[in-house]
Amino acid sequence: MAILLAIFGVGACSAPPPYIHRPDEFNRAAVNFSKEPTDADDVIVCYGRSGTTAAQVIAVARAECARFGKIPQFDRQSILTCPLFTPVSAHYNCIVGPAAK
Repeated sequence: MAILLAIFGVGACSAPPPYIHRPDEFNRAAVNFSKEPTDADDVIVCYGRSGTTAAQVIAVARAECARFGKIPQFDRQSILTCPLFTPVSAHYNCIVGPAAK
């Protein structure tokens, strides 16, 4: 029983994998509420420093920009955008580039 509690305890404390931050995702008053985006000029990837690699973060940004035929270009990093469990945000500009074509 103690082993199961330890496993669940450690799992509960680990940060979730990197993900795309959508500031208005739950804002019902937003113009694009519940609609899939048709283009992206920028992407914000939220992640926790513990257990997350740079390769994982850039892979999420690449996948999101690729949906719109673009590639990510790193802009900046911040700790003021994402929620507490994934406090670090990597900001990318989605640009049209040779690899995106």
